[in-house]
Amino acid sequence: MLAFTAALLLLTPKHAQAIPRPLANCVERSDEPGVVQFHFGYGNQGSAVTFPVGPDNYFSPPPPNRGQPSDFATGFQMPSVVAPVLLAPPGIGSQISMRWILGGEEAVADLTLPGCDGMVWLGAWQPEQFYLSGDVVTFEGATWVATSFIEGGRPGEAEEWDPLVAPREPDSVAGQRKPKFNRRGVARVKDPNVEAGSVVLIQYADPRRKGRLRPTNVVRVRAGRFVARGEPRTRFTYVVHAAP
Repeated sequence: MLAFTAALLLLTPKHAQAIPRPLANCVERSDEPGVVQFHFGYGNQGSAVTFPVGPDNYFSPPPPNRGQPSDFATGFQMPSVVAPVLLAPPGIGSQISMRWILGGEEAVADLTLPGCDGMVWLGAWQPEQFYLSGDVVTFEGATWVATSFIEGGRPGEAEEWDPLVAPREPDSVAGQRKPKFNRRGVARVKDPNVEAGSVVLIQYADPRRKGRLRPTNVVRVRAGRFVARGEPRTRFTYVVHAAP
């Protein structure tokens, strides 16, 4: 009887070992053309635990080892795995997915995930380019934001595009002297055309800076000025639109 009671205690949730839960976080464009990267993390509500890479900790499709951890600390860890995927041949983006299986739990990443960098200004829409959720383009005088992965669909026709700003000329465009983020990655720009509800879109414009740059982020917009963050000591250009 005592042995039976002890066995029941071992099987109850209170005494069972918590299994980390894999999480598909976001997708981003890689520096390599035609490649995207899925970001995975995990949440562990129990104590620290170890799952070696193998039958209980692997990725699909292969290779099963994509640099995922074996030791899982308590709490949420984002990201813990960055997995690149080649979008080739063109037109198969909607079919691409990746799974992380961890201790019987599973996280599935595909191109409908949100973009890791939030809104990213990419200039004029290009029909041969693919776009991820959060990518911002201009097309026929309007500004559009992608709500999901889209390849080839025209803004205003494909349902994956939402209007961000109605067709009109921007209220302000950065002139020849481009602003620059300081050594801490902060830029404070004065512009009389900026209003409290303005939409400010930023794009790097520094040919000396190559490789992957940190995403830009407009953190504050007030009448006559805005504050943004980005790659330290890097110049940029911007456009200002009135509030939608």
